[in-house]
Amino acid sequence: VNTDTDDTLFMRLAADPNAKKIEMKDVIGSNTSGTAYLLRENWKLFVTAKANMPDAPAGSYFQAWLMKENPRRYYVPLGKLSHFGVGKFITNTALDSDYPEFNTMIITLEKSDDKLPERFVMQGSAQ
Repeated sequence: VNTDTDDTLFMRLAADPNAKKIEMKDVIGSNTSGTAYLLRENWKLFVTAKANMPDAPAGSYFQAWLMKENPRRYYVPLGKLSHFGVGKFITNTALDSDYPEFNTMIITLEKSDDKLPERFVMQGSAQ
């Protein structure tokens, strides 16, 4: 998993007609927003997201996840979001599986790195 503050992957996937766009919507009433892209290529999954939101409270961080809901909820962690300017965050991830049924992305506010999502902040599904 590669998370950094470079938007090269974001720009590449935004321009790729095979990438699926996800509009991230605020789910906690805090005026957050974001855009993500998923690209399945050569049995891999490339995921990038940019989010507009306030900084996480002290002792917390933002985490991105892929989610599928049937037959029950499953989550794939995509890594912590990195600062990308004031009120902006980014994550870039390449996974060695294409996770074909995972088309929903969530961003959560986390206090512990326990591989389980804590507080949902944003959510969106691929078009």
